[in-house]
Amino acid sequence: MRVTRDRSRQPFSPLSQPLLGIVQAMSSHTNLSLSPRSSELQAHQDENSETKRPFPVNSLPMELLAQVLVFWSYLDDDAPWMASIVCHHWRNVALTTNRVWGKITLKLAPEEEIETAWADEETLAQLTSPRGKRRPHALWFQRAHDAELSLHIIALSSYPRLNLELYDIVTGLQKQAEDIRRLTLSVESNHLADFALSILFEAPNPNRKLDHLEIEVSEKRVPKEFRIPRFHEDAVLDQFWVYSPPAKVLVFRGGLPRQRSSGVSGQTHTLILENVPVSARRFISDMAGFPSLRSLTLDGVTELNLISGLPHQSVNLRHLTNLSICVDTSYCSTVLKCLTAPRLESLSIRNCGLQELRLLWGPQENNTWFDCMAPFGEALEAFVRGSTTLRSLKLDRCPIDDQHLLRVLQAAPELQNLSMIFLLIGFPTMRGLLPPISRNCGAGEVPCPQLQHLTIENCSSIKKNDLLNLLKARCARRSDCAPITELTTFGCKDLVDLESELITHVGPRRPHVIVL
Repeated sequence: MRVTRDRSRQPFSPLSQPLLGIVQAMSSHTNLSLSPRSSELQAHQDENSETKRPFPVNSLPMELLAQVLVFWSYLDDDAPWMASIVCHHWRNVALTTNRVWGKITLKLAPEEEIETAWADEETLAQLTSPRGKRRPHALWFQRAHDAELSLHIIALSSYPRLNLELYDIVTGLQKQAEDIRRLTLSVESNHLADFALSILFEAPNPNRKLDHLEIEVSEKRVPKEFRIPRFHEDAVLDQFWVYSPPAKVLVFRGGLPRQRSSGVSGQTHTLILENVPVSARRFISDMAGFPSLRSLTLDGVTELNLISGLPHQSVNLRHLTNLSICVDTSYCSTVLKCLTAPRLESLSIRNCGLQELRLLWGPQENNTWFDCMAPFGEALEAFVRGSTTLRSLKLDRCPIDDQHLLRVLQAAPELQNLSMIFLLIGFPTMRGLLPPISRNCGAGEVPCPQLQHLTIENCSSIKKNDLLNLLKARCARRSDCAPITELTTFGCKDLVDLESELITHVGPRRPHVIVL
């Protein structure tokens, strides 16, 4: 006798397993019992069992399961399509929840042709898998209906008839342009990004509310020796400011709009620049057009023209609270000299370390390294003195010495989190952070008295005894400073068995130690 299984209530589909972690995590905040018993699991796995109990996920309220599918769609582009083939119950929930279909990925890329006769088992499994298949765009937008859209368009130059296909797709999106809240363009040339934006936002609409706009221009498919130099004047987004609507978050990766002659972006509060060529002079000039900026990130930004000269102006970003810089030392010093952020709360800087100075200055004696590192330390000190509300500071591979670092910390009285990574510092910094009484001197200014979280990574010059003395003095009951509650160390050979030493020397007020 042949037993037919009810697909609508089939409990143990492998497609639902990625959601078990989310469901079990959500069960800790609810009164529902979502952990299956061992007897139930055994009954589900037994194909000869006459009684089939439904899996606990299907017993969830429809609203809760719909929210799980929405979370899944944020992490996986194929989530709505995969959820539709799990069972009838999941399909009904997915089709009746528009937000599940709100994250749409349109990929214009050639499919890789695989010779099935020579393919291995893993490759054949990928061919038969429902993942990564080309989806009907019209059906996707129809199921999203009036939900807020998060659109990601991937267009590769090797796709046949790319311009025509991209034009047809973007033209069809004009009706849904008002519902787009997040737009990401991943293309291989700047003119394709201009082409898509000019069609999608051709008609001005005051009701359009775009929260996030990301432009990613990459040339990974072209050999390095044949790539167009990014320093070329044409390697910019010409029509971006003409057609692009104001967005709260602007992200540029590999491409940068042409400099505006006038106007400001008052609605933009987050700006991210990654791997874009822009001179420090133009960058400072552009910052004047973002008066409401709250978060600024520079990662891999390179000098467009070495003879462009230094900026002629300084910009005051009064609302900026988060600044992250990952560039070379000279570029970073110029930015710090020309920017002021009186309300800054978090500052993260990563440079190229002493290796960069060796390339610029050549081999130096030990007593001359201080002169090489002094310009950066002075620029950082002046910038921090203008940001009295700074609470978090991270310095990674920065060419700064003990003397300038102590000056920077003295200029940050509200500092609570300090991270030092690959810094050439040692005993002078540890001694300078001690309270005045522990230094056997009179009353004086205590550097960063509110310091609570300290991170030290790969600072080989810091010794265990110096760090123990600092923690003992900071965590003492009679100390005028806030106790250090958390200490994170990594790559410091001399800081072995630090936790046992803290138990002996510091006592019950010792910080929580994290050794990575």
